[in-house]
Amino acid sequence: MLNGVIGFVTKFLNKIVLKTNRSLPPLYNFLNNYDPEHHNYYDLLRYIFDKKIYYYGNNFKNPEEKTITKISSFKLAVKDVVIDFFIWLNLLRKKPSNKIKIWNSSYFNISNSINDSKFLVGRMPWNYSLKAFNLYDFKLYKKVKKINNKLTYGNFNELISEEFFKEIDDLKAAIKEYVIKENIRAVFLANDIGFFEKLTIQIFKELKRPTFLFIHGLPGIYGKIDNNRTDFLVVWGEAIKQNYIHAGVTPDKILISGHPKYRIDNKVSLKFSFENILVLPKSMNGCPSGDEYTLRERGNCIYYMNMVQKVLQKIGVTKARFRPHPSEDRNWYLKFIDSNFFIPDTDELAVSLSKSSLVIGPTSTVFLESLISGVNYVVFEPRQENGNCLDNFPVIPPFDGKNVKVPSAQTMEELFDILNNRNLVDSSVLTDYINPNFDSNLFLEKII
Repeated sequence: MLNGVIGFVTKFLNKIVLKTNRSLPPLYNFLNNYDPEHHNYYDLLRYIFDKKIYYYGNNFKNPEEKTITKISSFKLAVKDVVIDFFIWLNLLRKKPSNKIKIWNSSYFNISNSINDSKFLVGRMPWNYSLKAFNLYDFKLYKKVKKINNKLTYGNFNELISEEFFKEIDDLKAAIKEYVIKENIRAVFLANDIGFFEKLTIQIFKELKRPTFLFIHGLPGIYGKIDNNRTDFLVVWGEAIKQNYIHAGVTPDKILISGHPKYRIDNKVSLKFSFENILVLPKSMNGCPSGDEYTLRERGNCIYYMNMVQKVLQKIGVTKARFRPHPSEDRNWYLKFIDSNFFIPDTDELAVSLSKSSLVIGPTSTVFLESLISGVNYVVFEPRQENGNCLDNFPVIPPFDGKNVKVPSAQTMEELFDILNNRNLVDSSVLTDYINPNFDSNLFLEKII
């Protein structure tokens, strides 16, 4: 009898091992193998679970495990009522339209960048705005809000219950019905990992209507799972497209749009001096991502800052400004780094870059923004023994040291040499990564 039980358990465990997906944490592999019937729901909910499980710690501004007091709960309830009222007022002003309707949640204001009057671009109910045009009705908004509250405050067992799966099905049907009724012809998304984003992609694919993902900045991770769920992937420049092709994404689905915000001068003269240095920490993501499951270690954020400080002091620098990622809490850093050396930078990014004489940092979109602002960016990406950077991911171009236009340091010694020799980035790299001319027709023609 005991041998039979052991044999059954062994077969079950072997089954799990055989079906392990290396892009998923062990919990998801367990759920998918133990309950394959509900795999679709687990996939929709993965980012929600990731935030609840991994997005913790005071290094983040808004960690998921942050305690909600009675006072803060009351404030949230009042805020919800006020938002509901203004959304209701906003929707009262919505008029029928025969234009080609598009749902949009991309990071930049596409509607202001589209000159073609045939199109009407509006927000969806989970990405509402009190100022921008909203394209939904109040009934759908309330249904979405109810689900979103459960996603935010519900516990794990509630979210994997049959009852909640039924609510997801009902919501999907309601969204699909509205899309058909209003004849929304396409959707522009800022990501393809969130619950509502994945659900929307499913709906539009079932209706055979195009889906577009607009990449936010210069990706730090490339793969063929995340950022590859929509019909089209819209990127800023040719070099980003090539990085995705190298990762396994189909070339034909990648569109190069440029960006309406940036005016590119690839012959700009770059500042490089030590008077007012800005340092970007090696930040960490709150959730696992990429084609292989990897967790970050937040001690590396402090380790990185200490290395930069030692090199700068060797050069003769006595102070530098530091600017964590917007999701991070600078006060947490100040508990660990030398606050007599590092001064918090609290300006808007454009203001911060305008007064900087040099920027030192890891893989970041600020690399491009710094060059556009006429400030040299020194890449510092320390490696682990396996060749990956401190967050245990491969270092991606142009930060990997293989691009002759971009000096990149892997060690403190290399960082010292770049600073001491004042090695500049070749600013022509800008047009490799950002097409100078924003062209909305590249994606609009896929809708008509």
